[in-house]
This record gives sequence, C-alpha cells and structure tokens, in this order.
Amino acid sequence: MAPAVAGPRPETEKKRRWALTAVIVVVAAGAAAARSMRHR
Repeated sequence: MAPAVAGPRPETEKKRRWALTAVIVVVAAGAAAARSMRHR
C-alpha cells in the first residue's frame, strides 16, 4: 500500500492509528456479543 502523499504526515498517522483502534474495538465488541449470544 503506497501512500498517496509523499512523506509521513502526522495527521495521516493519527487517523490511521484511530482507524485501526476503531476496527479492533468493533471486532472485540462483535466477538463479545457473539459469545454472550452463544451462552444464552
């Protein structure tokens, strides 16, 4: 994956980190929901 803009931009890094965090949170929440549904 090549960056659209040359050079590491702090805002882009921050957005990428937040996007990754959001994905992890969603996956974890989905796993927890699936787990709780299975236990009922």
